[in-house]
Amino acid sequence: MSNFVNNLYKNQALFYKIFLFILTSILIVYLLPKGGKFKYDIPKGKPWQYENLYAPFDFAILKTDDEIKSEKQDITSSHIPYYEFNEEIPERVKKDAQVEVQNVFADSTLKVYENIIDNFVGKTVDKIYQFGLLQESNRLNPDQLIYLLRGNEASEIAYKKILRQNGIRSFLNTEIENAGFSSFKNELLEVFFNSVEPNVIFENELTQKELDSKLSSISYTRGIIEQGSRIIAKGEVVEGNKYNILRSLKAEYESQVLSQSNYNLIILGYSALVSLALLMLLLFMRKYRNDIFENNVKVTFIFFNIIFMVLLTTFVVNFNIDYVYIVPLCILPLTLKAFLMPGLDCLPTY
Repeated sequence: MSNFVNNLYKNQALFYKIFLFILTSILIVYLLPKGGKFKYDIPKGKPWQYENLYAPFDFAILKTDDEIKSEKQDITSSHIPYYEFNEEIPERVKKDAQVEVQNVFADSTLKVYENIIDNFVGKTVDKIYQFGLLQESNRLNPDQLIYLLRGNEASEIAYKKILRQNGIRSFLNTEIENAGFSSFKNELLEVFFNSVEPNVIFENELTQKELDSKLSSISYTRGIIEQGSRIIAKGEVVEGNKYNILRSLKAEYESQVLSQSNYNLIILGYSALVSLALLMLLLFMRKYRNDIFENNVKVTFIFFNIIFMVLLTTFVVNFNIDYVYIVPLCILPLTLKAFLMPGLDCLPTY
């Protein structure tokens, strides 16, 4: 055990280089792109500069952002909201109204008109809660359809059929006058105002849930292009449907998921190429610049610069591939030569 520790201590510089070699290889392989890249530029509004392009596989035509936005707006505007009808409140209000009749009207009046008044109050309460009483103001178009939930059943009715609380006074005035109870108007209004309460509320959670379900079911594609079909001919202007088809082909090409076996082969190939390149660099330093090879700080500096350039290039490509030429790759050998290998003549200069 002590011999192993001594050997480990004596060769710690070598183990560090092995660790740095493995870490750098893993980071570079991780940063390298794993998918395919569409090899054609799509110049919208300009002629197609390449040869005739045929579909390499079956793919769907993607809808434009404006089309999807328009569909979402149509679904949102035509979506039918849900309102919940509380069936317990009408029964309670009817009982409370009968009690209020006894409290509000004089005994002399009740002796003569009690049955008539009770019948009128009961029928009026039934009319008020035929479709329910809503506390909110007119938040929808009167002709807008809604779903009225009664227990587990939903019926489709017009929004204007639900009585709003701000319109209850005019409704009661009309009912009282039509029934010929104008002489008892104040008493009846007091009865209703002391007992009536809203029983319909907007069911936001259910409405939003169904709206989200409809929005999530939107198809983002329209139509299929079969393999072998001509997409565009040389010289044709890239616009309209042609542009959408080319855009769809590019998206499908770049988003294709590789099979597990192919993916493993690509990772294996990347690993072999990167490892061989880094190994050649280490062997070169070991053979021709042993002073640098023995200095772990300088070796770390070299590997750090390599990782930094790979990371910078990956970031630029993901952001906009047109800017890849501004990545200062050529400055890397110049920097390494200037700071680490001032006397080395065999490296190329630019």
